[in-house]
Amino acid sequence: MVPPIPVSLMFLGALGSAAGTFYSARTKRTELNLQADLSEIAARGELRRGERAEQQLRLQTARTKGAQRAALAANGVDLSSTSAAEILTSTDVMGEIDAETIQANALRAAWGHRAQGEMSRASARGISPLLSAGSTLLGGATQAATSWYMLNKVGAGGDGPSIFDEPLYGFGRK
Repeated sequence: MVPPIPVSLMFLGALGSAAGTFYSARTKRTELNLQADLSEIAARGELRRGERAEQQLRLQTARTKGAQRAALAANGVDLSSTSAAEILTSTDVMGEIDAETIQANALRAAWGHRAQGEMSRASARGISPLLSAGSTLLGGATQAATSWYMLNKVGAGGDGPSIFDEPLYGFGRK
C-alpha cells in the first residue's frame, strides 16, 4: 500500500526539518565555543590591563616618593630621620595596597570572563546535532505515520475506495 502524496510529502518534510535541526544545533554549538574562546581572550586582556595599571601605579608611587625626598631635603629634613622614614614608608605601603587592589580587581574580572567561557563550553558540550536531528525526525515521522494510518483507516490509503474518488466541487477523478 503506497501512502498518498500528502503523507509522502510529510515524510520528506520531516527529513528536511531534521536536517535543519541538525545544522541549527551544530551552529549553536559552534557559536557557544566561539563565545568561550572570546571569553578567554577577554580574561587575558583583563590580566594585561591589570599588569599595565599596576606598573603605572608603581611608577607613580616612585615619582611621588622621589618628590617627597626632594621636598624633605629642600626643607632641611634629614632623610635618615624617623619622621622622613615614616613619610616615605607610608608612601610605599599605600602604593603597595593600591597595587594589590589593582591585581585583585584584574584577577576577579579575568575569573568572571573565564567562568562565562566555561559555562559556554559546558552548554556547547550538551548540544548533540545528531540527537537533535534524530528527535525531530522521529517526531515528524510519527506525525506522518499517524496521518497515513488515519487515512488508511478511512479508506484513503491507496487500496480500495478513497475519499479522493469522490467528486470535489465537480472535479472528481471519475
